[in-house]
Amino acid sequence: MNEYPQLVNRLARDEAAWRGFEFSAAERKNILQRIFSGDIAFAVDTGFVATAENGAFTLRNFNATQFLLPLRYAACIDFFAKRKIAAAASPVEAMLARNCVLLTGGPGTGKSHQIADFVQQVGQKVREKPLRIAIAAPTGKAAARFASLTGTTQVLLECKTLHRLLGLSASGRARYNAQNPLPFDIVIVDEISMVDLGFLATLVRALSGKAQLILSGDTAQLPSVDGIDIGGFLNVLRAQRLVDFYKLTVSHRFTETRAASYRAVADKGLAGITAAAEGIELRIFQRSHEIIETIAQDIQLRLQSTEAESIRQQLRTAADGHELQKATAAAFEFLEKFVVLTTRREGSLGSESMNERVHKQSADNNAIQDRTLVPIIVTANNYRFGVFNGDTGFLCRRNGKDYAILRNQAGGYSLIQPEEILWANAYAITIHKSQGSEYERVAVIYEKTADAAPSDNRLLYTAVTRARTHATVFTVRE
Repeated sequence: MNEYPQLVNRLARDEAAWRGFEFSAAERKNILQRIFSGDIAFAVDTGFVATAENGAFTLRNFNATQFLLPLRYAACIDFFAKRKIAAAASPVEAMLARNCVLLTGGPGTGKSHQIADFVQQVGQKVREKPLRIAIAAPTGKAAARFASLTGTTQVLLECKTLHRLLGLSASGRARYNAQNPLPFDIVIVDEISMVDLGFLATLVRALSGKAQLILSGDTAQLPSVDGIDIGGFLNVLRAQRLVDFYKLTVSHRFTETRAASYRAVADKGLAGITAAAEGIELRIFQRSHEIIETIAQDIQLRLQSTEAESIRQQLRTAADGHELQKATAAAFEFLEKFVVLTTRREGSLGSESMNERVHKQSADNNAIQDRTLVPIIVTANNYRFGVFNGDTGFLCRRNGKDYAILRNQAGGYSLIQPEEILWANAYAITIHKSQGSEYERVAVIYEKTADAAPSDNRLLYTAVTRARTHATVFTVRE
């Protein structure tokens, strides 16, 4: 964010924003810098008084402590402060008590299971009109994780992306807001670490006064690519007991050794990947081009395999309807067995270089007669077709025409002509784009980013936890 220092300086000089608060220029800059890094509540002296409240900041009292808050997020904090908090024995019990809940934990610790259990149990307690429940996530893949849950006569359940939940238009305007609140009694947000704080504030403003909000996710993962990191806000909710907080620590999907390996990566980064690590392997190369060549060859072997060609044939010849659905499911299953993740998009080890190398190699070898089964990623929202930046799928040639096949929000698949949307090849994608997804194996091309703090290992942790069975980390010797 090159404009960041200029923005801080400009806002620090904006007297209207600071009306009623006596801060020095240095104090203003410090507050702004902390806000942009995700710290949005500042404890001030008990006797601190604002002479007016028509600027950009306000004061709130929580647990006998006075805080300075950006006015933009005050209503979001107030929403939680008005809810009852009485820590129950389990997350599900807290949810059933209609408390607002923050549920965190690493991969395989049962967050999704807790939510599914709650949805099932809450329906059994309904005696009057049915409850309307929405489960939403930043990405289509994350939202589809709950597609198998079904509503009942007592629970009307919808699973969708946050964009669809709020009814965001191409201009960014939300259909639902304080004047037109969401028609849900309970809203559950999954993959909360990926949500921009401003987006959460928009969501909270759109909730009815009696709605229950449940937040779930692995807070050790990467924050939102754009906007303000939500981590600081979640810390305020926890520290001030404005939400029932539960951290699940026991992995039900992996062995304890595997779970310990993930914790080591979160704590130590590359140094945490030792010979004793389970499910994670580190390979160090002398030059970056050796990494690209090694992985590109692996991708080509997969694309030229008997399994890949069989799936291509099914996709080309399957009749519309059930046959095509079956072939499409097989294609997604094949593509999700392996993915290449990169730290960034540009550069010699970026996803663009990797994709360009594989594309050129395919053309040179003439190994693939058409583009069927070429993985793609959507690069811009398209509200007409209901696809969003980061959605993944593949190309398919049928009856002489090319199509992009993408998962839709209903749990099925959409066939869209490629020229109707913006997309790129996705043999490799960035780690940020992979959030909310899982793959059988991942190859991680890892570079420590220049703007990351030495102790910030969220990028690597997010990458290796995308793998269900094995992650191989490729890096260049320093």
